[in-house]
Amino acid sequence: VQARQVDRFCFSLTERAALTAAEKISPDFVALLWEEINTAEFSRVREEALAAQNPELLSAWMKNRPSVYGLDPADISLYDDYCFLCDELSEIRKNFDLDAVYLQRDSNGVTFILADPDEDLLHLGSTEPLMDVFEPYGDNERIPPTVYRSIYGWLCTACEPIVPYGEINAVGLVGADVDMNSVLAQRRAFLLNSALLILVLTSVAILVDLVLIRRIVIRPLRKLQQGTSGFTKDREAY
Repeated sequence: VQARQVDRFCFSLTERAALTAAEKISPDFVALLWEEINTAEFSRVREEALAAQNPELLSAWMKNRPSVYGLDPADISLYDDYCFLCDELSEIRKNFDLDAVYLQRDSNGVTFILADPDEDLLHLGSTEPLMDVFEPYGDNERIPPTVYRSIYGWLCTACEPIVPYGEINAVGLVGADVDMNSVLAQRRAFLLNSALLILVLTSVAILVDLVLIRRIVIRPLRKLQQGTSGFTKDREAY
């Protein structure tokens, strides 16, 4: 029962976190961010940054790009937009006590990472093939809490789409992860504590039973034995 309750809580947690993030992030912002990084210029700069293992090359390029809201880079740049988005995702991750919260975009069986506060800037725009467990779902489609194993570990993941108002197609997907090893650790801790509690209660119950048996059964029997012995001695005296 406790294991089922922990699982339900875990599933509900990832689902609520993903939904909270999807409601908080502007669909227009995600669409414009995708337009900025889905360009040959960004790909070139990113390849240079990866070759040099220097995320500052990417941040410098983003600082010279205008904000997705059309503001002057001298005031707010694309880099500021990205940092603000990561801060929002990180805050949601902390509030829900999750292992990861991130923004991605799925397209034709490929996942593009748009924001991950737990990774450096080089992770922006990275791609990976869609995992087999998610193949039944369409691009940027809602994914209910799902437990699976991958290169990232044993996870429970829930994803919520970011859909512009009045439209059907989503522009991105917010994912929330919980490490199932931590869930399993909670189960084990509960079972261990329960076993120790049962052992203590059983020991106390045995001691109480022994005391009660001594008072209710053994003492009367001894008195009866003493009375019988006394009666026998009196008869022998006659």
